[in-house]
Amino acid sequence: EQLAEQKVASMAAGCSHLNLNENSTIFLAGSNNMYQIPNGITRQNFSGCLGDVFLDGKRLGAYNFKTNVPEHCEACKEVPGVNLGSSKVYVFNGRGFAQFQVRDYNSFRTKVELYFKTFWEDSRIFFVGNTALGDYLSIELKGGRVFVHFYMGGNSATHGQTVNTYNNNQWTKVTFDRNLLKAVLRVQSEKIDLTAAGPNNGLDIPGAYLYFGGVPTTLQEENF
Repeated sequence: EQLAEQKVASMAAGCSHLNLNENSTIFLAGSNNMYQIPNGITRQNFSGCLGDVFLDGKRLGAYNFKTNVPEHCEACKEVPGVNLGSSKVYVFNGRGFAQFQVRDYNSFRTKVELYFKTFWEDSRIFFVGNTALGDYLSIELKGGRVFVHFYMGGNSATHGQTVNTYNNNQWTKVTFDRNLLKAVLRVQSEKIDLTAAGPNNGLDIPGAYLYFGGVPTTLQEENF
């Protein structure tokens, strides 16, 4: 593993206060032409991928920018190489997904347990659905919050989401446990109780595919 290079510098007395507040603007990877850059600072914009950005020990939400130049800034297409340490860990780059087929299944009980970590605010984590009947279960990130939605036909549906956000690139445990019309979503220490309206109380997905990290473009989501 390559170690980061550290540089140390000092300034004369009287120049020890870097005044940043809620009115300050932070530019990443470049700046616009409207901003006056001090002499000696390059205007050449950065080319590459930026990951974690910290200021005074606090992580900046690099994906939570207020403005962007779309033709110059987008999500990185390459996933950094990491030591996963387990064959049960999948790495996604925003363009793929893992697919498994549902085999033995009890429609009255559903339990999904997984771990994830990401900086992305909005993305699909898990999906399974019956295109013929419209029954489905979806777990995703919306604004960094874990959001779950399941539908069992007719008026038998409900959804809920966490209070906290979890797009902090830390391993986060998600457990969804449904028994008939009642379900519980647990994310770390948060617990969200869910109750769907009746009368349907079975999630009919035999033979359907389980999708992790995304869904194929051929999936007809209008059926759900």
